[in-house]
Amino acid sequence: MVMVAEATPNYCKSVPKLDAPMYRVFTTTPATITDSESANAKSTDSIKSNPSSAPFSPDVLPVLDAAGFRLVPMEPVEIALHLTEDHNEVNDLAKDLDSNYTNDLEELRRKRLQRLNMPLIYRMYESQSEEIRGTIRGPDDADFHPEEASKALRNALAAGIQSDDKTIINVLLAHNNFQRQKIVDTYANMYSRKLLDDIEAETGGYFLEITTALLQPAHIYSARLLYYAISSRSYNRSIAVEIGLTCTASQLKVIRDAYLAEYKISLERDLNMKVEGVFGKMLQQLLLRAKDPEPNVDMGQVEKLLDRLKSSDNGVEEIGRNSDLFNQIFISQSLSQIRALVDRFDALAVTPDVESKPKDFESLVRKSSNLHSDVRHMILLYLKISQNVQLYFAEKLHEAVSGNRADHVAIIRILVMRSEIDLYDICQEYKRKYGRHLSLDLKTTCSGDFLRLLIQLLHPIDTPEDF
Repeated sequence: MVMVAEATPNYCKSVPKLDAPMYRVFTTTPATITDSESANAKSTDSIKSNPSSAPFSPDVLPVLDAAGFRLVPMEPVEIALHLTEDHNEVNDLAKDLDSNYTNDLEELRRKRLQRLNMPLIYRMYESQSEEIRGTIRGPDDADFHPEEASKALRNALAAGIQSDDKTIINVLLAHNNFQRQKIVDTYANMYSRKLLDDIEAETGGYFLEITTALLQPAHIYSARLLYYAISSRSYNRSIAVEIGLTCTASQLKVIRDAYLAEYKISLERDLNMKVEGVFGKMLQQLLLRAKDPEPNVDMGQVEKLLDRLKSSDNGVEEIGRNSDLFNQIFISQSLSQIRALVDRFDALAVTPDVESKPKDFESLVRKSSNLHSDVRHMILLYLKISQNVQLYFAEKLHEAVSGNRADHVAIIRILVMRSEIDLYDICQEYKRKYGRHLSLDLKTTCSGDFLRLLIQLLHPIDTPEDF
């Protein structure tokens, strides 16, 4: 594999470009191996007991994926390694070919800790786990030059109708949300102009919509999404539930503060006026919660919750009618606890009679005619997100690009909000389920500079030259 280092603009020292992405392979922990993977995983127990950090190229990904390994994109290095059956040899080769690997990891951890020291309002998109990966990271502080970035943007926008959209894309996607806010402020100080106003004057359509979303502070963008979710004529309240399920309690507090500042009314009061009934109470419990439950799974508590469900003639329908029970089953439990509860419920519901009606939790929710539609959708979102949040967003993106009419608003919302959290993993789930990369489907529904920005958002390092 040949690596060619390209000249990079002054506003951001980016990593060298590779002909193909490289990966590091880590073993999957037993808790994350599914039943379907266990057969393949057993044959690799000896390798799993001695994890390899060797780099691999994409041609061996199917082999590793089938063996139950977790693949993590590595920092570009000059290296080529052939897959070998001897894992000791892999370890030796990795050490010889990438002697700086340990130092690189320490540097990445240092940068991540540095980013976690930022104010919470600028860490809304920050991944809280090293297990999941976004596509946008931004340069380290020493390599961040907002003046140079502002100058590049001003030169690109000064050309009027011939504005250099490629430079706009490169600058925005070379920085994370926190850094973009500094660029917005620096641009205003340098030119006495508002960057968003200049972009709006020279661009339009969905390209303008996504650049506007990228330049908004994350907490304000989330607050605006919440407002439209409960206030617009479409009443897409599933977005409000999605935000509540994918944000921590401390992040929701920041969003509520931004909501009050933006609309001069508290989120709680707005929900009371606009979302009525038992669903309104459930949505308030989710969005106004003061703390998050413990993430660890307590099987004793799972059994107690199951007993509580069994105490009712129809436990699933009772959840939909009783907000206190909903709080006990869902709001007060972590996503991992909910996943364990549902898995246990489904295991006990298995019957040898193939002709009997499905009794798994999801089927009962879907087929219950007595559940309010908003409550049903909320419970189903809990089930999907607790099982696999990245797969959930992959499926939402597939709905957005494959419908009779593409949902560009949903595409923008998901890609922007997940870009620094887990967008890379969402793309992997998309490819695993639908057999192709998301970028290929985007080409059929999007075009022009809007498509170029989306593609580069998905591939920030190895953007195709023909775009």
